[in-house]
Amino acid sequence: EVQFYGVFIALWGCWSALRRGGNPTPLLLAAVGLALAVLFGQATPGTFVASKISFFATGLLAAVARRHCALDRMDRRALAAAQAVALALYIACLFPAWRQSVFSGAIERYADLRLALLTGALTWLFAYETPFARIVLGNRVAVAIGAWSFSLYLLHNPVLQLSGLWLRPAIGGTAAGIAGVAGAIGASFVSYRLLEAPLRAFTKNGLTALLHSRQ
Repeated sequence: EVQFYGVFIALWGCWSALRRGGNPTPLLLAAVGLALAVLFGQATPGTFVASKISFFATGLLAAVARRHCALDRMDRRALAAAQAVALALYIACLFPAWRQSVFSGAIERYADLRLALLTGALTWLFAYETPFARIVLGNRVAVAIGAWSFSLYLLHNPVLQLSGLWLRPAIGGTAAGIAGVAGAIGASFVSYRLLEAPLRAFTKNGLTALLHSRQ
C-alpha cells in the first residue's frame, strides 16, 4: 500500500507540473513508466507495486472518466443496463480465475488485463447512481460489508488459506471456496465490532479531547 501511495503522489506531482507550469514531460514519462509496468509487471515479485499496477492504472482512468465524461445526462435505464452487462462480464471473467487461485495465494489473476480493464469499467459505471446501482451497492448487506471492508481486506487471505487446507479435501474446491468467503466475511464482522470500531472511537475521542485541551 505504501508503494501505491508513492506512485499516486508522484503522478499527482507530474499532473501539477503540467497544470501549473505547463511542463508535460514529467507526466509523459510517468505514462511511459506506467505502460512498461503494466506490460512487464508480472515478471516482478508479488510484493512489488508493478505486479498489480494494471488495476491501479485502470482505477485512475475510471476516476478521470468519471470527472470528464458526462454520463449523468444519459438515460438512467440505459446506464443501468450498461452496469448490469459490465457486472455480468466481470463475474464471468473473475470466477474461473477465482476457482484456480482462491486457495493458492497466487497472483496470476492480476496478470489478466481483461480483468483489470473490466475492474476499471465497473468502477467508472457504478460511480453513477441508478436504480440498479442502488440495488447492488445500496442494500444493507453491501453497506455492512463496505463498513467491514478493511477488516475483510486484512483477514480474507488467511481465512481462505485455512478453508483450503481443512475443508477442500472433504467438500471440494468450490464449496470450500464459498465457505471460505463466508468465513472471511464473518471474521471481518467480528474484527470490526470487537477491534476496529472501538479503536476508531477511542482514537476519535482521544483526538477530540486533545484538541479541546489545546484550545
